[in-house]
Amino acid sequence: MRSKEEHLASLLAKQEDRRAAYWHRYDPFVDLRMKWRASMMRHLFHILPGQKILEIGAGNGEFTRSLLIATREECKITTVVFSLKYRDKIKETLGNNNVDIVCLDSFPGKLQDEKFDCVITNHMLGDHIRNEFLCAVKQLIRPGGGFLLFEPNPWNYYHHVRKLFQRLIPRAWRRPA
Repeated sequence: MRSKEEHLASLLAKQEDRRAAYWHRYDPFVDLRMKWRASMMRHLFHILPGQKILEIGAGNGEFTRSLLIATREECKITTVVFSLKYRDKIKETLGNNNVDIVCLDSFPGKLQDEKFDCVITNHMLGDHIRNEFLCAVKQLIRPGGGFLLFEPNPWNYYHHVRKLFQRLIPRAWRRPA
């Protein structure tokens, strides 16, 4: 029987895989979007040199790379992945001393006693894990710290038009389960 923390980590791993597959297959502008998000995050939270930043669900490390550039490598970044394949890919891509890559099989797991100035997630807030995830993340934020979630907007007109076209023109490939 798995614990609640292990179950949450396995669901987050699935979410991380779905997002990475979607970005790889359908998003040609993911690099530009990650650079914009990192720059916006730096100015929104007034990130100062030496602050501790946590990225949850780093996947292939697209946002981590942009975050390093935006912070001028002056902040300690801890990036959490839920699969060894992502950890190895980020290590070979970045190879940076200011990035700690943590592979978790339970969440918050090894990070339970740590506090961060800023916590960031990209498309990791699924409907079925929302409460447990947010409660766990709250424990990781230092008092006065920030939490930034980048999530798709289901009310966006583009989302509705896309769904309409998907019904009119069916495709064999769907989002991985």
